[in-house]
Amino acid sequence: MTIEKPAAVLITSLLYGGIIIGLMLMIDLKMWLSRMIAHKRLSDRARAGRPESGLDLHLRQLLRSTLPYKFSPAAFRTATAAIFLTIFCAGVGNIAPAASLSAAASIAAMPYVILRIRLESLRSMGSCEGEALMSNLLSQYRIRRCNIYEAVEAVIKENTELKTTRKMLFRMMVALRTAGSEKAAREALDLFSYAIDTNWSRMLANNIFTAAIKGADVSLALEDILIQLREARALSEERKRLNSESVRMTIVMVPLMYAATVAMSVAYLDMPAGRFLYNQFCTREGFLLFAMMLVLFLINLMLIEIVHNQRFDY
Repeated sequence: MTIEKPAAVLITSLLYGGIIIGLMLMIDLKMWLSRMIAHKRLSDRARAGRPESGLDLHLRQLLRSTLPYKFSPAAFRTATAAIFLTIFCAGVGNIAPAASLSAAASIAAMPYVILRIRLESLRSMGSCEGEALMSNLLSQYRIRRCNIYEAVEAVIKENTELKTTRKMLFRMMVALRTAGSEKAAREALDLFSYAIDTNWSRMLANNIFTAAIKGADVSLALEDILIQLREARALSEERKRLNSESVRMTIVMVPLMYAATVAMSVAYLDMPAGRFLYNQFCTREGFLLFAMMLVLFLINLMLIEIVHNQRFDY
């Protein structure tokens, strides 16, 4: 009984002491978090007064153009650095440091590469909607008596066929409505033109800025953009017709010519098919020539895709 009583007092004292220490730590943690938040706000205010670096501007435009939610350039850089360090630390114990460094750099660069691919895909799809967008916007602009805000909102509501540019217009309109200065309005319109990255998108952004900020009538300028887009459409169709011959020659004629070469070698040179396959794939010279031919064929296909999937512009 005499032993149990001091033990109970000791345990109770330890429990109460732990509660008191925990409360003190919670108070200190709350104060530390408050200081961190205040420091971040002060840093943001100080950063807002400084000009944005080229890298931050590029990352901000890239992230806002490709992601449906806000993601700051600083967070993207931190995430990229975390991926790099994680892969490097995991691989340095298993492979050579140089190989681990290369693997970490390659994997850490993948988020940026994926975002760039998505951006180029959005640009290609958005540029192809330029003629329809300008036609609808010009009509709504005249119907709404040269009110650019109502015209853009009408295009967003009524034109569901504009699958890519409609989303870009919505983000631009939200930013334009909430812009408190000409600088903020210009940034919203620059983001729209960056997301499409064509001459007509830049001219459209400038016209919207002029109509929204200065209240000028830009119907003639919008009509001029539409006329140039129609002319560009005719030139684009002509370019596709001229390039169709190269497409047929590359995709159809090259495999047929290789097959004809194999058939002629077997039929006229009295070479058995097994011997030809052995010379082609089991010898150094034959395999090198086949690999070069395959690489050149794939390069031709890639160039054809680049030519055919150009952004619609003038």
